[in-house]
This record gives sequence, structure tokens and C-alpha cells, in this order.
Amino acid sequence: MSREESHDETKKSGWESSKLRKLKVYTYVQNKLESLIKKDPILADTFSGSRVDLKNPTKEDYDFALSLCLARSGKLSDEETKIILRNIFSHGMGTSSPDEYFEKIIQKAHATLQGTPSHEKPDRMDHKNLLTGTSLHELFKEEMMTRRERHRATGRSFPGHDTGFPFLNGHLGGIQPGALIGIAGTPGSGKTGFLLALARELAKKDSVKSLFISYHQSMVSLGIALHAALTEIPHQELASGSYNEAHYEKAMKKAQGELDAWGELLVIQEADETFHLSALKLLCEEIRPSVLFLDSFEQIPTGRSMTQEHRFEELYPSLRGMTRDLGIAIVFSATIEKDQEVARFACCDAVLRLYRTTRAPHEEPSNLSLIIEKNRYGRNDLVGVFEFDAPTFTFRERGAISALELP
Repeated sequence: MSREESHDETKKSGWESSKLRKLKVYTYVQNKLESLIKKDPILADTFSGSRVDLKNPTKEDYDFALSLCLARSGKLSDEETKIILRNIFSHGMGTSSPDEYFEKIIQKAHATLQGTPSHEKPDRMDHKNLLTGTSLHELFKEEMMTRRERHRATGRSFPGHDTGFPFLNGHLGGIQPGALIGIAGTPGSGKTGFLLALARELAKKDSVKSLFISYHQSMVSLGIALHAALTEIPHQELASGSYNEAHYEKAMKKAQGELDAWGELLVIQEADETFHLSALKLLCEEIRPSVLFLDSFEQIPTGRSMTQEHRFEELYPSLRGMTRDLGIAIVFSATIEKDQEVARFACCDAVLRLYRTTRAPHEEPSNLSLIIEKNRYGRNDLVGVFEFDAPTFTFRERGAISALELP
């Protein structure tokens, strides 16, 4: 080799010549990904070789793989991730990538974890949803004919699925296909019980298939809550095993009779921190529910830590996309403080706030109010009053009042 050729090889300080120096980082990334891939279908698809090949990686492959691992941990901010990427992969390579490059890589990692497309500018506009006024008029007439036939067949005065509660049927139109509805309340206000009651009533009253996803309660806890409602045996007695055996056997036969009629329509899944929205969408495509219940919103994994406000901004496009693409309604619970505004959920079709007012200290059942704070289907500031029996997770509607009548 001539001195000139040797000089050219030494001068080459870009990505290709730095691969060996990055071997330890690559090994860490590879091992970390392999452990994550075993329990994460999105990562398995991403690194199957069709999108990113870590056997013959480019600089962008390395950056994306490491940023994906860092985002998965949820312990670093985007700025901290950017610093790590810049120092590990750009140092000593002769060139330094601009911030826009790292922001693109980090955004791609978050989008992959959520199973959502990155917000890149499309090559061309999609005109398939553009309609003239005349075309929209024709579609409207077809839809009205369909709704008229449905009304004649069922006699219903509302368009959606029957919730079992006249207040919700009358003022929300039931649970309508494609709706995104938030149920907000303080801890212990009855959100999980109310969502479970809705899912139960939809199956029982209207033969509607529901998928109930719990991010913070085990299957055992959900089973106790469901059977407390079906048997009317307090959940404390079911949980401790202190129930009267003769009463239990009789009640369980009654519960079995109900479940034989509609039990297959209620599908329950306990989820963990790896069950992100993309995995949830795949499950919905497999099960094909009409309504998806998410309990609770703040536990849905995003791949990083963030405030509830930013969390909703991050997840809303995916949730709305699921209602549109799958034609399902989504009802989620969210924990808020007593005087906290629900403005962050304003993009939802309806937002309802739950709160409990106990009649007297330690007295059951308590009154539970459900305030409609956002409603694209009708009036706001209406309040449904329910009797809530917490030991059996049962709700009985007592009527409706205007929010102006609240004390």
C-alpha cells in the first residue's frame, strides 16, 4: 500500500471506520433489544429484518435502536436521549448530525412504541375523503334511511348501543360507534366499577361485544368485582372467603345463568407496561369488539414519563385513529383531582365527571353524580344521579338534574 493510500485510509473517520469502536455499544443494544423483543410484538416486527437490519447496520440504524431502548425505559427526557445519541455515535467521527436529525430519530422511536405512524409530511395529499355537497347529501340520505329502519325495528329513540342507563341513552345517544368518551374522577370515585357496569349492561341489554382492558387491576380483582355485582355478595366477603356457603351456592347459580346468556360478549384482559396501543389495536382486530373500555388512561404505556396533559396529546391521535379505522367506540377512565379541569380531554366526543357524596360517614350506599362536562351529542352541564353500592359494584339510576341545582 502506498503512503498516499495509507493516508486516505487514516483520513477516513466516518461511520464505516468507527464500527469497531462502537462494538460495545452495539452489543448492549443488541442484547437489550433481544430481551425486549421476546415480549413486545412491535419491536419484534421492527427488527425482523424488514425495517432495520442490525446485522449490517447503518449509523441511523444504531441511533434508532438505542433511542428505542432509551424510550422504552421511560426514564429519560428527549433532550437527555439526544445528548446520549450525539455523544455515543457522533464523537470522533469527523461530522456531527444536526438536532433535527436526532429529533426525527427520537420521534420515530416513540411512534414505533405506540404503533403510530411518524408525523412526516406526506409525498402527496390523499383526496379519498373529499366530497362535494351533492355527494355528502346522498350519503346523508342513505344514513338516515338506515337509522330510520333501525328505529322501526327496535323502537329506540337513541342511535347508539343501550347502556342500561336512561340518562346516558337520552343525553349521549347511548354508546355510539366511533365515539371517544372519557370518564374522569378522583381515586375511589367508582370509575372502574362504572366502566365494568357499562360493559356488563351493553352485553346484557344489547348483546354488544366489549373488550375491557385493565392497566391497574388484576384478573382476580376484576373477577371479584364482576361476581359481587352478579351475586350481590359484598366483595369483601368474596375476597376473604367469609361468605355464607349456602347463600354463595345459590347466588353463583344465578350468576351462571346470567353469564350463560351474555358472558361470551364480555372479554377482559389484564394489561401491563408492555401492552401499548399498537398491541391493543392488534387485539381489537382479532376480537372485533364494538366497544373498547380502557381502565385507566394514565396507565397506558407510552415509552416515556410525561404529564397527563402531554400523555393525552400523545395518545389522542392513536385512540381517535382506532375509533375511525376499527369502527369501535372507546370509553376510558382517567384520574383527576377534585377541582381539576377536564379541558385536556376536550377533543373527546363526551367527557363525564364522577364524584361520590356519602349520605353519612361510613354509610352505604352513597349517592354518585355523573356530570356531563363535554357533549357533542347534546347538552352539557347535566347531572345524572345514581345510587352506588360500593360493596357490590352496582349502580341504580335515580334521575337527572341540571348542574345549576348542585349545592
